[in-house]
Amino acid sequence: MNLWIRHALVCQVQVLLLFFFGNLAVLQPEDPSLVSRHLTTLMLMQLVFNNEFLNFSRCPSLQDVRIVGCSFVHTTKISSQSLKRLRIIFGVFSLSFRTHIHAPNLVSLQLDVYKGRVPVLETMPPLLVGVVTIHDSCADRCICDDCGDYCVESCQGFLQNDGSCVLLQGLSQAEDLGLVSGVETFMFRRDLKWGWAVEASCTQ
Repeated sequence: MNLWIRHALVCQVQVLLLFFFGNLAVLQPEDPSLVSRHLTTLMLMQLVFNNEFLNFSRCPSLQDVRIVGCSFVHTTKISSQSLKRLRIIFGVFSLSFRTHIHAPNLVSLQLDVYKGRVPVLETMPPLLVGVVTIHDSCADRCICDDCGDYCVESCQGFLQNDGSCVLLQGLSQAEDLGLVSGVETFMFRRDLKWGWAVEASCTQ
């Protein structure tokens, strides 16, 4: 797989699509991140990412990334200074830590968390549109009657040393905002305790 990707980048492609059908394609720990001055659009489907592949610091022209049905269980950070639009659909994240999304120039975000912990959104001042969907199958949900907005240690939603704002810090500048979650998930209610002012139409 790496040979195909390298060949495409050597050919100076601007749009790269990597779709795998059937079993998920697993990136090995030693597989490097992408390097291209020409790549502007990246579409990925059915991949298990390592901790390096989604570091886009060496793709200075990249503006549009779409990721569908992929696993981020080994990914601590998604990072890009140039990225304008990011779509993550049916994302599977780690149960033991939160992936950070660092894209300070993002103007459009669609984040669909299917399983695992909801990622941390770092500050995105230019953000215009943000849509976040958290499924009931994600780990940030509470099945206890008395947990409120924070799970106790005995509950499956509990995560050690997890006390900071997760979503609303990054979404606070959005002009058009949609927040959708299941009945048992508590992330939006928990973030509101931090007092972030979200001047947008917000549905939960």
